[in-house]
Amino acid sequence: MTVMNSGIRDRAAESPRAPLLAVSNVSKVFGGTRALKDVSLTFGDSEVHALLGENGAGKSTLIKLIGGFYPTSGATGTFHLDGQPVSFDSVGAAEARGIFLVPQELQVVPEMSVAENLLLNREPTKMGLVDRRVMLKEAVKWLTTFKLDIDPTQLMRELTTAQKQLVSIARAMSQGARVVVLDEPTAALTESEIDVLFDRIKLFRDQGVLVIYISHRLKEIARIADKITVMRDGRVVKNGVTARDLDSAAIIKAMVGKDIENLYPKQVFEPGKVLFAVQDLHVRSSIPGKPDVVDGIGFELHRGEVLGIYGVVGSGTTETSRSLFGVSNTASSARFTRDGETVHIGSPADAMRCGIGYIPDDRKNRAILPHMSVSSNMSIAALPSLSRFGIIRARDDFALSAKHRQGMQIAVASVDQKISELSGGNQQKVIAGRWLATDPQVLIMHEPTLGVDVGARARIYETMNEFAGEGRGILLVSSDLSEVMGMADRILVLSHGHITAELKREDFKEETIMSAAIGEHS
Repeated sequence: MTVMNSGIRDRAAESPRAPLLAVSNVSKVFGGTRALKDVSLTFGDSEVHALLGENGAGKSTLIKLIGGFYPTSGATGTFHLDGQPVSFDSVGAAEARGIFLVPQELQVVPEMSVAENLLLNREPTKMGLVDRRVMLKEAVKWLTTFKLDIDPTQLMRELTTAQKQLVSIARAMSQGARVVVLDEPTAALTESEIDVLFDRIKLFRDQGVLVIYISHRLKEIARIADKITVMRDGRVVKNGVTARDLDSAAIIKAMVGKDIENLYPKQVFEPGKVLFAVQDLHVRSSIPGKPDVVDGIGFELHRGEVLGIYGVVGSGTTETSRSLFGVSNTASSARFTRDGETVHIGSPADAMRCGIGYIPDDRKNRAILPHMSVSSNMSIAALPSLSRFGIIRARDDFALSAKHRQGMQIAVASVDQKISELSGGNQQKVIAGRWLATDPQVLIMHEPTLGVDVGARARIYETMNEFAGEGRGILLVSSDLSEVMGMADRILVLSHGHITAELKREDFKEETIMSAAIGEHS
């Protein structure tokens, strides 16, 4: 059991101070749904305040009211800053009072430079024209202030996700931010990038800034948070508790309303025959003259097995998962077998004919059809079995959707509801249901719980156990090391396109895996 105590500063000796930001009796209704129900919270300056809860708990609605994305006039209740009532009818109004929201999907201009993004809409001018010399000087000053080793003339699209995030935060800080809201800031970051981000967050906190931090990753909360608030079903169930006073089990229970004793409920099955095998898999670089990003790897997946594939950014894990489903440029020398028979995988259609399903890492851009219903999103991969002479049998379509909605425990008013209206966790369960509906033998799960709440994670892990227990096989490709260690039977570690380690479950050690992932494994 993890106790939330690391990285916490002792504030017991500090004298009480008035809250920097206060939310009192706030409720918000969308249509007939109450997203927030009489929420009251206080936030102090110079603190990292973690806001936790399952998808749909009300966190996003609350921070969008605080950040001006939703007009506060559309909610009941009051908001106070420094003890004075405030209202925000726009993002600009909130930013003018020093409140900045850095969303998970970063809002940067990729074709503009770091300096231009940093000073966007407040560029220094001379005789009506942008004074680029002064702008560059100003950008250097702020980058230096926040200890960011980034070239201000570099285009934003050339930066890593972590660097873009830090520039976005620096932009807020350069405008005198007093409140910075970070929504899932580490979702796409490596461990080393998370370390850099946390160092800067502590720097901002020590300068008097309130950082409201939203994440599903409890280990991160243990490292960075001073206070924790937990929301469930639009209400506050744990209010501003000192982080060291809550352990992970208590937080999970508060989030889901019940005990989840084992976050990774792995069931180990006796491995069967080789179900799927790969030899000499290459993925070419998109840059001419560069070496292959996946360089001749091979492995076997057995029936009843969850095979984990782990690597840091640039290791080739993403390209591997996509190529196995026929959506990447693999070299012609790659050889695939299914149950001992040679098969060709050059497209997703080929992969599906081989009984392979694929849950991609980028749910928004690679998986969901946002303007279509839950039913359509779930059944689209199984359409050949649901249609005759090109006409979909509506009764069978509905029955399939209803079956997997129940099986995956998808919280939705109707399968006719648009998938874009669902929480991230429920969207992910729809995607899992989509591939289960095709009755695959091999399921590639790439970052299956990224940005997903604890309750949805538990259902996805249960589904993995059920799938493997039926004698099928799973390739679990994840950058979440705890998840891979918790749910895999074996782990392959990739580094720079090569397999640098293969470990059985009894040999799993974080140090060994990370050493192999960064290329220091002997």
